[in-house]
Amino acid sequence: AAQFALFNRVLPRLLPRLDTPQRTRADALWAGFGDWGFHMPFAYLPVFYSMRALAFERDKSPIEAVSKGLADYRKNFVSDATSSAMIFGPVQTANFMFSPPHLRVPVVVFAGLTWTTILSIRRGDATKDTQQLAEA
Repeated sequence: AAQFALFNRVLPRLLPRLDTPQRTRADALWAGFGDWGFHMPFAYLPVFYSMRALAFERDKSPIEAVSKGLADYRKNFVSDATSSAMIFGPVQTANFMFSPPHLRVPVVVFAGLTWTTILSIRRGDATKDTQQLAEA
């Protein structure tokens, strides 16, 4: 729902040609930048790290777990923001340039599945995570 609102309500209001045949590459680039330049680093990543910490830091209170997650987010910010931009920059630019509005979310969901897998592999400790889940 949040992606639909962002991609099909907010961005088209900011970039009126985005949902018209007159859209340009610049419109698609600006819309993509709205996603990977703002939404990903400042909304998605903090939520990802907070939810991950809530799942795996069961010995801590929710506030402590979220604090730890946000500390991890800050520590990894530059690397994660750069990596997500390398993936979502081209994906979202193509998505906003070529996909009809009703397919924007499915396109980004597929790319997001790939991204979440990469992020989990890079930031996860499979042995530690499996052990913590088993103990819960």
